[in-house]
Order: sequence, then structure tokens, then C-alpha cells
Amino acid sequence: PQSYCPVLDFDNNSIRFNFSASYYEKTENTRYQYQIEGFDKDWSKWSSESSATYTNIPAGQHTFKVRAKNTYGTISDTANYDFVILPAWYAAWWAYLIYASTGIFVVWLLAYAYARRLKHKNIKLESTVRKRTVELENAIQLLNQQQSELKEHQTEMLNHNVDLSLKQIELEQTIGKLKEAQAKLVQTEKMASLGVLTAGVAHEINNPLNYIKGGYLGLKNYFDDNSHGDNEEIAVLLSSIDVGIRRAANIVQGLNQFSRNNDQCNEDCDIHSILINCLAMMNSELSEKVTVIKNFCHEECIVTGNVGKLHQVFINIISNANHAIDGKGRITFTTALESNEALITISDTGKGISEENLPKIIEPFFTTKDAGKGTGLGLSIVYTIIKEHRGTINFESKEGQGTKVSILIPQIR
Repeated sequence: PQSYCPVLDFDNNSIRFNFSASYYEKTENTRYQYQIEGFDKDWSKWSSESSATYTNIPAGQHTFKVRAKNTYGTISDTANYDFVILPAWYAAWWAYLIYASTGIFVVWLLAYAYARRLKHKNIKLESTVRKRTVELENAIQLLNQQQSELKEHQTEMLNHNVDLSLKQIELEQTIGKLKEAQAKLVQTEKMASLGVLTAGVAHEINNPLNYIKGGYLGLKNYFDDNSHGDNEEIAVLLSSIDVGIRRAANIVQGLNQFSRNNDQCNEDCDIHSILINCLAMMNSELSEKVTVIKNFCHEECIVTGNVGKLHQVFINIISNANHAIDGKGRITFTTALESNEALITISDTGKGISEENLPKIIEPFFTTKDAGKGTGLGLSIVYTIIKEHRGTINFESKEGQGTKVSILIPQIR
């Protein structure tokens, strides 16, 4: 009987076994049959050779079995020899943990670098917006000055049969068109920049994410094959890696949806999926202080529109709700289908909007934020996009009690 189980390094995986039988009659007719359990598919053929050589035996615990047959055909009992071959250091469980940890760190580093780049781009964009806003204000000031001059010469113009009222209306229309053109220009530049950056972030993160997923599956299979699946500590570590991979994948999916390059409103837009993607992208800002409540209807809530632009609508509204909440608060999402229309309601428990400012919030460049904290284009862009979808948007708010945004979009399929 074997008194101990030898343990061999991974590079000592080529072994020769010598054996013999204690028959006294015609030992030259003794035949042997052997196998390594789990490595060989079946017993070897009967042979007079009293040794067996194996190469490239895999890591793990093995049992070498041998039996003999004498000249009369009597088969002996099976003799067993247990031995263990250790795995290579690069295939050990702790090595897989290092691979997974390194991959997660690389993803975090890439995301951090792109976040800094996006922040720098936004700062540059806000500077451009402020510069053009100043130019627009100067133009408006010049037009107002011309309007004053027109009023001063009203009597003279009336003597020459000039309709001052018509000129004033034309002047106001020109000012309005200038504001609308400026807002559209800023929106186009901002979305073009964000679209390129978010598409780049999603692509760069997705590649290392696939490597991490492969490493995680290899690690999980290794533990399952080597009977470590019942280890609670290992199970918690594997579960943490899997959760991190899934969250990163959800963010990548949201970025891909947000950066879609399509100006037409001819896509099937799943409102529930879009809201979930937007919450995934805003998760880092919301998780610390905001409780999110989702009261989604049981039916599919699908409208015809533009997936990327609807992402922009809800991200703007969620961001405004988050900024309006000081300390702890709630944002509630409710969806319903009414007379072939989709109703989306977003309510927050923030500081609210005064009755005086509520009618102005969709005007271009109007903002209640401190200087440098916003361009005043967010809700103006939201209003324009909802109009493009032939929908309506309504705001209800009271100071100190929060704000409720109701969006109604035709459910054309």
C-alpha cells in the first residue's frame, strides 16, 4: 500500500512507472495492463513490458493503476499509486484573480481618461457658447438701438407712409430667428462632439471588457473543475467581478444608444429601455443621494421617433432633477399608454421652480443656475426634440416641493 502521495511541480509532468508481479511460474509469460485514471480513456493493451512512460500529464490529482496476468490467465488485483502535479504559476487561481483585477483597473483607467477628456471638451464648448452668446447679445443690443432710433423717427417715417408697426414686428421676428439659429448651432456642435466622444468611449471600453469576461469565465470554470465552487470567499469574489462586468456592459450599451448618428424620427423607440440606459449612464451622479423609483406600465411602451434624441431628452431632464435636489431626494418615473399615446412622467423632490420663472424655462439661454454652471439650452433643446416627435411637454412646479415633467408622444407603429 502507498504510504504517502507525492506532489510534483508542473514542469515534472513526464513520469516513468516501473512495476513487477510476484508470480514464480514462467515469469516471462506475465503480462501487464495499466492506465492513469481520468487521463487514459481505457486500460492499455496487455504487454510484457514492466514499465510505463507518460508525458505532459495535466495538473491535478491522479491515480496510476496496474494489474498483471499470469501464464494461466489469472488477473491480479489492481495496484494504485496516487500522485499530484501542481499547476503552473500562470494557471493558478490567484493568477486568474490578478488577470481579472488588472483588466478591471485598465477599464477604470480608460474610463477615467475619457471622462477627463470629455470634461475638457465640455469646458471648451461652454467657452464657445459663452463667446457666441456675447456676440448674440451684442447683435441684439445693436438691433435694440436701431429699434430705438426707429421709434425716435416715427413721426418722420409716418410722413413718408412707412408702417413702423410692421418694421417693429419684422425686427422682433429677426431677433427671434437669431436666437433660434444660435441655439440650433450650439446644439449641433455639442451633440457632434458628445456623439464622437461617447462612441469612442464605448468602443475602447468594450474591447478590454471582453477580455475581462473571458478571464472571468476561465476563472469560474477552473474553480468548478477543481472543486472550489463551494468556497464562499471565492464565490463572493467571482460574483463581484461578474456584477462589475454587467454594469460596465450596461453603460457601454447606453453610450452606444446615445451616440447613434441618425437625424430622422423613423425608429422604434422602447421608452422603458431608453430610460434604463439613461439611468445607467447617470448612475454615478444619482447613486449617492437620489432614490430612483420606476413605475413602468406592464405593456410595451414603444413609439416611433429617434432613439439618440430621446436619450438626450431624458438625460437633460434627469440631470436637472438631480441638480435640483439638495441632500437626499427621490426621482420617480411613471409610464402609461393613453389613447394610442405614450405618457412619461418624471417627478423629483427638489427645490422647484418659481411661478415667475416657470414659463421661461424653455427659452434659449434662460437659466436659473449660477454663472458658468449652465448654458440655458438644455430644456430648449428638449422642447424642440419633443416637437419633432409631434409630442407635447408640460412642466408643473412649486418652490420647495419639487417639479413634475409630463411628456406625451404619439404611439405610431
